[in-house]
Order: sequence, then C-alpha cells, then structure tokens
Amino acid sequence: MQKRDLRITVRVLLRGAFAWLMPERYWRPWRRLIIRCQHGLGLKRQQRARVPERLAQIESLIDRPLTQEESATLAYYSAAPAFDDTMRIFRSYSPIGWKPEITLRGAEHLDHALEQGLGVVLWVATFSGSRLVVKMALHQAGYEIHHLSRPGHGFSSTEFSIQYLNPMWVRVENRYLAERIRVTDETTVQAVKTIRKRLAANKIVSITDTHTAKQLLHKPFLNGYRPYATGAAHFAVSTGAALLPVFTIETGYRSFEVIIGESLYPKSDQQDAASTESLITDYSTALGRMVARHPHLWTLWPLAKRRDAAASGDAAAADT
Repeated sequence: MQKRDLRITVRVLLRGAFAWLMPERYWRPWRRLIIRCQHGLGLKRQQRARVPERLAQIESLIDRPLTQEESATLAYYSAAPAFDDTMRIFRSYSPIGWKPEITLRGAEHLDHALEQGLGVVLWVATFSGSRLVVKMALHQAGYEIHHLSRPGHGFSSTEFSIQYLNPMWVRVENRYLAERIRVTDETTVQAVKTIRKRLAANKIVSITDTHTAKQLLHKPFLNGYRPYATGAAHFAVSTGAALLPVFTIETGYRSFEVIIGESLYPKSDQQDAASTESLITDYSTALGRMVARHPHLWTLWPLAKRRDAAASGDAAAADT
C-alpha cells in the first residue's frame, strides 16, 4: 500500500466512525473546527491562500458580490471536498441510515419525455450532495435509472481505492439504481452499446456532468468558459432520446430539492436539427442560470475560467 492510499484509508475510516457516532447536525461544525485548528497550526497554508483568489474569480464569473453565507460555504467546500458526501455514505450503512428530506420538482418533464418512447438522458449537474441525492430522489419517485459510471467514482481514483474503498461507496448508490453501466478506456464500446440499447427500450440513462472524458468542448459559461464532456448530448442527438438537465439544491443540513429541467432536446419549437454543440450550449446556459442563483452549491468551480483567462489559452478551444 502506498503512503497516499494509507492516508486515504485512515481518513475514510475515521469519517466512517464519526458518521455513525455523531448526529448529522454536528458534522459540519466539527469539520469546521478541524479546519480552524489546522489553520491555527499553520497547516494547509497554500490551500487557504488560494481561497480569496477563487472567491474573487467566482464573483467575476457570476457578475455580483458573493453573500457572506455563500463565501463561507465556498471556503468550507474548498477546505473539505467530498467530506459531506463521505459522511452520508457511511451513515447509510448505520442502523438508522441516512434519510434526507428530498423534494422532486419537474417530474412532469421526465414523464412527458418517456411518453415519446425514445428514451431519456438525464444530464446531472454536480452540486453539493447530487451524487447520492439525485439517485435517491428518482428511486423514491418510482423511476428506474441506468447510471453511467467510471471505476474511479467514490473516495479516490487510485488503484487501491478502486479495488477496496470505492465499492463501499458504490454499494450504497446501487440501492437506488436499476443498473450501473461501468465504462473504462477498455470497455467504452460495450458501454456505448449498452446505453443505446437502454435508450432504444425507452429507459432512463443518467450521466453526471464531469470533465473526465476524452472528448471535451469548451463553451461559454456565465462570464467565462468551461469544458464539457460530449457524451450526454451526443447520445440524445444520435438516438433521438430526450435530454433533460437535473439540478440539486441543498435547502438545509439534510434537506434537498432535485429539479428536473425542461427538455433541451427535442424542443417543441425546434426548427433545425440539433447538434451536440448546440445542446451543450443550451445546457451551459441552463446550468449558468442555476449556478448564478446558488454559486455556493456548485462544486466544479475549478473548471470555470474568466474570459480574460480563456482568451490567453482556453479560447483557442472554445466553440470548437
């Protein structure tokens, strides 16, 4: 076992113990106390020093000042990435389980898309809690979800984590899935065939909005740019399946809203044939509106670049 794997394992097991023993309302205060202690001891100085610059960049991207609450939440997520998700996963193994209050909105958009009979692709935006909460919300509403996933999903993408740690994460999520479609560099063709088969049978396939893909397109996002994987949009265009965005809004320490947006494809007023690029642009616009309202809950800020930064390097890839 490598030193990194040992650190990850110790951290995961400690969080698992606290997830079982500590009431959920104390999770974040406890983590914030740890962060303050680390800062008091002079630890993680570089991480702390980057926070003001990141907050300033976010303000320039959303074109407004962040509120005090938004700034504090963003600083917390910067210092404690995936902490809340890890705690929720382990609490799910406890006798009392993890039972958030989830409100599902926009289910009528999903029902209408299923009525068309060509399958549905859900493009799930990466907000706080979305990895587990979206699956729970759709399962509770009676929908069967076929989710595209990579082996690195979970605690870490190291070989040790993939073999020994990530299965603990995946087993919890699988409670709420009809199928997990695993994709690796070696199994891409088979995964694509499986997705097409599910869509042809009018099933629901969910794909998370990430940048871990070989094909990326840089598109305008708020006052800047960010990269997008093309898979979700490509499957919609190539199969005729509906493409719906999904957003997750944390409304309390264990309450959430999962919002299924209006169909990006097909649209009732769509005159010309849609392309993968046009659908990514439409998704980026819808995502930008939601992120501008809840910037402290979106977790992919490191991907977003200002226009001046894009002009110096990323712009060459934009709109290609």
